[in-house]
Amino acid sequence: MEDAEVELKLSVLGVPLLVLGGHTLSVSGKSLALVCYLALEGTTRRGVLADLFWSDRSEEDARRNLRRELHRLRATPLGTSLKAHDDLLSLTADLDLSAFRELSAQGDAARAAALLRGPFLDGLDPPAAHGFSEWRERWATELQEEQIWALLTHAAAIGYQEPRRAAELYHRCLRLDPLREQVHRELIGLHLRLGNTGRPRRSIWPSNAS
Repeated sequence: MEDAEVELKLSVLGVPLLVLGGHTLSVSGKSLALVCYLALEGTTRRGVLADLFWSDRSEEDARRNLRRELHRLRATPLGTSLKAHDDLLSLTADLDLSAFRELSAQGDAARAAALLRGPFLDGLDPPAAHGFSEWRERWATELQEEQIWALLTHAAAIGYQEPRRAAELYHRCLRLDPLREQVHRELIGLHLRLGNTGRPRRSIWPSNAS
């Protein structure tokens, strides 16, 4: 009997994190960006990927660079998760985004907010990958309201019992949307309740997942 395929876990709600078989994988740059794109978008043609990640190169050069990147990925433990069929590439992963959206749909703001470690694909900006950067920004914009809903709803629910924790959640909202007036009003009230008359501290996202 063949061993069951080890599940790949990918966290995109914050700094990207790859875990395979309980072990965190050290993947960065365009390799990590390629994994994230395939996990979120599904089966994709090589030409599309080449254009996304080497937007400033000729088609021939871009495809050559893609082949090199795929060769690097296949030399890592991720190699077994990456599937190729003719001109198509795919990769399946268990996404924290899927769990976040499921919890949000159930109205469970507390557990949904706990999955938010930071902005979408925080810090992932490989060089000369203009197409990928535009794609990431579109996703971040689409997700912004969903993330803010979870944070605001949870903060409102615990504001009187845990004002310091609620303030932290409001600060997280401001990192996503610094101009959100509702959040500023709630923060002012919380800081007054806590006896803070000075300037509120800067927002800080947890460095590790909950």
